[in-house]
Order: sequence, then structure tokens, then C-alpha cells
Amino acid sequence: MKFKLFLYRIKFLITNPINSFKFLVSPSKDYSKIELAEIKSIVGNLDIIIEAGASDGVDTQRFTDLFPAVNIYAFEPVKEQYKFLITKFSGRRNIKIYNAALSDISGAQKINVGKSIGYLGGMGSSSLLTPNLHKDWFPQVKFNDVEIVNTVKLSEFMVEQNIPIVDLLWLDVQGKELDILKEAEQQIIEKVKSIHLECSRINLYDNQS
Repeated sequence: MKFKLFLYRIKFLITNPINSFKFLVSPSKDYSKIELAEIKSIVGNLDIIIEAGASDGVDTQRFTDLFPAVNIYAFEPVKEQYKFLITKFSGRRNIKIYNAALSDISGAQKINVGKSIGYLGGMGSSSLLTPNLHKDWFPQVKFNDVEIVNTVKLSEFMVEQNIPIVDLLWLDVQGKELDILKEAEQQIIEKVKSIHLECSRINLYDNQS
């Protein structure tokens, strides 16, 4: 997997030299690179993590490496990635994986599935929102497929699972972060210690914040 990712990055550098250069010379700090050790120094030991957008399970694995006793509620709506996660974490009782997406409504929604050659699920680019500038910045990711997926409100999920405190809410949901936070505002204020999420200064997806 690491070798494939290395080849993928080399291919991206060759096929997207302008975007690669923009990334290298950007003066802004890449906050997605924050280390879990930094989070641990702020909130202490992590007992419960809710992870939305588990994708290929790389972050999920990092959670368990640093916090062996942690309980993880991982959401991944795309079927291909969900099946991959089920196999990868088979037998791990502290990791519960749900074939659903956190959203601001519960029910069924359409997800635009991002795919790229040689990498599972298009780098986790799949979104409940319609791709916009994502196609320009990451042309190697194609959105040719659509799936109907189950969606779950964070507020309802926390009540149903009787979760008293969430040590870390990890949101990697491609533009839906603020919708999720607004829907579960009261639960987050009362029960969530820390939040890690992505934000963008450009509209990678329609109607994202």
C-alpha cells in the first residue's frame, strides 16, 4: 500500500506540476498534518472517538496505535471502502464500523463517489455534495459513480449509543463538516471535548462552507 501511494504521488507530481508547485510554495500551514500526540497533550487520553469518513482506515489505525484501549465509532458510507475496513479491522471489538455517513439529516442521500487509478476510493474524496473545483485541483479523481447511502444525525447517534463523552470528533466528510456541527450543536457543546476537521478556502464542492 505504501509503495502504491508513493507511485501515486510521483504520478501526481508529473501529471499536475502546477498544482504540485502551488502546494510546495504555499505559505499557509497545512493543519491536516496535526499529530495525534498534539491532541493528546490537550485533551489527555482518548477513550471514545467518533470518526466520520474513515476511508481506507489509515487514521483509524493511527488512533489504535497511540491509544490501544480506545473505542472507535467509524463511519464510511462508500461500499467499497466499508468492505475494505471490515476486512482490515476484523476481530477488533473496540472498532465499530458503520456503513453510513454522518449528515444533518437521517435517511438516505446520494453520494458522489470519487475514484482514482491505483488508490482506494479516490483518496477519500467521495462527498454528499456535488464536486466543484475539486475537478480542477485534483483532475486524477473522477466522479463517475453515484451511490445511495444511509445518513445519520450525530445527535441521534450519540443518544442511541448512549455515548456520555466524546474525546475526539474526527470529521473528514468533504464539505459537510459545518452542517454536521450545526445539527448536533447542543450535544457537541455538552459532550464533545475536541474536534478535528478539514476546511477549505475554495469551493471544492458545491454549497460547502
